[in-house]
Amino acid sequence: MSQKINILYLGGFKLPNKNAASHRVIELRKIINSIGGSLYAIGVNSYSKDLEKISEVDYEVPYPSSIIQWIKYLFSIRYFRAFLKIHQEINIVVLYNYQSLASYRIIKFCRKNDIRIISDSTEWYSGNSGNLLFRLIKKLDTFTRMRYINRISDSIIVVSTYLKNIYYKRDVFVIPMLFTKTIFENGCTRNKIVKLSYNGVPFVIGKRLKKRSDAKDRLDIVIFMLYRLHLIGVDFQFNIYGITLEEYLTTLPQDSKYIESLGLKIKFHGFIESTSLRKKIVESDYTILIRDSNRVTLAGFPTKFSESISLGVPVIANMIGDVSKYLKDGINGYAIDIFDLETSISKLKTILEQSLIERNELRDSCIKYEDLSTETWSEKVGEFFREILDC
Repeated sequence: MSQKINILYLGGFKLPNKNAASHRVIELRKIINSIGGSLYAIGVNSYSKDLEKISEVDYEVPYPSSIIQWIKYLFSIRYFRAFLKIHQEINIVVLYNYQSLASYRIIKFCRKNDIRIISDSTEWYSGNSGNLLFRLIKKLDTFTRMRYINRISDSIIVVSTYLKNIYYKRDVFVIPMLFTKTIFENGCTRNKIVKLSYNGVPFVIGKRLKKRSDAKDRLDIVIFMLYRLHLIGVDFQFNIYGITLEEYLTTLPQDSKYIESLGLKIKFHGFIESTSLRKKIVESDYTILIRDSNRVTLAGFPTKFSESISLGVPVIANMIGDVSKYLKDGINGYAIDIFDLETSISKLKTILEQSLIERNELRDSCIKYEDLSTETWSEKVGEFFREILDC
């Protein structure tokens, strides 16, 4: 008879649902619970003083705020060991983009105590933010984790085909960012003009962006395309959630002419908490996401893409990384090509001029799309963890 699956997830989660990492835990927990297992998580909080229990299954530890705390954070496993004294039933530990030195110590501990160890890799951090010392530490930590730590774990979960191909000689399981389908009562749109939305933080806030290609999301390209359409009289409303106008212009002040020209057609709302944000997304006709092709974007998978589809809101995006596997043109959104900007602007014009009937037909099609729903992945994910425990 198989053992009960008892998982501990370790990572930079802002629990219960305050960042993309926590969403991954939430959805995987639903799957593990459905097969009779348990999934605990230890996240971080700047206000925590020690290992603190915040729910029956969630804990928090202090997030470092000084150099000394950062050094301890990089290699200490004190909170991990304290948790296992409370929950001795844990038989699988998952390290979610976890710091490499601490990961190495946890792997050694788990091997001695017959606990299966899995790496969950969803990002390849660029290390382009912070002061010089921080960037050097971050790059070294990321290199060690991606090139060594992940390879010595019992198995690897990744979020993209790009990462799977890096670890092709290992036992690798691809799990994209999943969401449970949420259909609101006002699922159909009644907007007279098309409402677009973007949510997220596209670049490091607080300093000028020297190279636009360093931005995680190319919000600047979206704004430029909409500016071009505005000049020829196309009507729309573009809502940006996650950053303020001041934050955007601090980073890209040269774009002020486009934003000023767009006037009331563009609005920056700043940070909005998760529940309210989801309601704002549902009020949109489309979300829009443009990314450059580089190691950071190819290695990851945009949470906002899966979330939008789970809410029945089609996505306009370029075919970057594994988005190309899940974006079905005319079914759950539309694909555009930033390497052919004129054609993309023309296609975006057609999208923005769609009738209410056409927009709602696409929303219905999006609602029926199941490839990124937690329910669709439940059996495969459950089987993966059972095999890990039984091997």
